[in-house]
Amino acid sequence: MAEDIEIEDDRVLFIATYVIKTFKFRSDRFEKFYALEENKRIINEFFEKPTVTSLIFIYPGSSLVVQLEFPANPKAKSCYFIRRYKEQITKETNLNKALIYGDLSYSPLEQLSGLVNEVLVPVLGNEKNHGTWPYVVSTDISQHVKNTKSAVFVVTGQAKGKTLLPLPVGTERVVEDAPTESNEKFDRNIVHAIETVVIDWTHQIREVLKKDSAQPLLEGLNPTPFVEIEFWKNKATNLECIYEQVLLCFSI
Repeated sequence: MAEDIEIEDDRVLFIATYVIKTFKFRSDRFEKFYALEENKRIINEFFEKPTVTSLIFIYPGSSLVVQLEFPANPKAKSCYFIRRYKEQITKETNLNKALIYGDLSYSPLEQLSGLVNEVLVPVLGNEKNHGTWPYVVSTDISQHVKNTKSAVFVVTGQAKGKTLLPLPVGTERVVEDAPTESNEKFDRNIVHAIETVVIDWTHQIREVLKKDSAQPLLEGLNPTPFVEIEFWKNKATNLECIYEQVLLCFSI
């Protein structure tokens, strides 16, 4: 437990408590980690220099690593501490108010996608939470939330080498609002959303089709035949992914 750590500095103890809880290792391991002068220097630099805005702990599984900048390509779970104000963090500072802290996945895009889909959309997209908002504000925020969801969906696919086609906003109401004898027309907003997203799809698909295997040569590189084979393999996989998504849309 963090309470068993023999560290007099309450600031370090605060951080140690969270780090131990996040990475689930024994308190004596953090003591050994903090005993190293380089680690102690980095942590104290974060406390003492207002210009240093972040403190990052990374745990690949073997030994704990601390640094002052977010990793460019995180390959393991990490946690972060970010100062709210450009002020020195003293032993009297209320750390709960002075710091923003949390976990960072080794796959930030997946974490962002989860945050958007499981927190942002349900909270801000729920009209019941807009009770005191003007209609224009409510509509605008709902639209931005849905656009953000679509953008994150597309970017997540790009990171995986796939072209993901976002569904039109409001399609979940298509079945509910299907034309009947008493209701012969769809909601115009839904029709507009479908038209808009189909145009976006054409741009996405065009970008995939425009990719040329000769691009490395044009960039002055010397690709081997294996590069050519890999290019067409990836392109075929991507086009199959697009085809399956389009078929799925028509089957809804």
